[in-house]
Amino acid sequence: MPKKVKTGKRDEAAARLATLKTKWDARHNDPNYAGGGDWLVDKPELSLDAAPFLQTLRALGYVTQDPRCAELHQAIMSSNLIDPATGKWSRYGTTLANPVTWDMWEMIEELRASGMSEGLAIAEAVAELAIGGQSFEAACKSVKRVLDECRKFVRQKPA
Repeated sequence: MPKKVKTGKRDEAAARLATLKTKWDARHNDPNYAGGGDWLVDKPELSLDAAPFLQTLRALGYVTQDPRCAELHQAIMSSNLIDPATGKWSRYGTTLANPVTWDMWEMIEELRASGMSEGLAIAEAVAELAIGGQSFEAACKSVKRVLDECRKFVRQKPA
């Protein structure tokens, strides 16, 4: 005997997703909301690359013999602010350092705790925070990638 598929919840979720996409589209086209969530998708425009900054910090520590310089260097290296493979500022590391990212993450986690699916919770955050992207789906994927990085960071962080 074939299993019965519950379509009520799926239909409800699909309708809510369509509503959120419409809301996002309206905000995306409105100049008052366009570009929201840039912190999530754009690397910070810093005038100094990470490598010269760290070299200067190490030199300053050597000249001054101040242990705080070495501590700061170590903290930056272990903070995920720099991509160790490239030696450049990390998009995800700098994004995770932004307090707005953590507010978004908490919003999604609260929605998940209330029983909402992860995909729908992400869509709610994208629409509510007017997170920019090429499309609604692209913005949702960006949030999903950052959400995964947040979870990875929390698992790595010592208690």
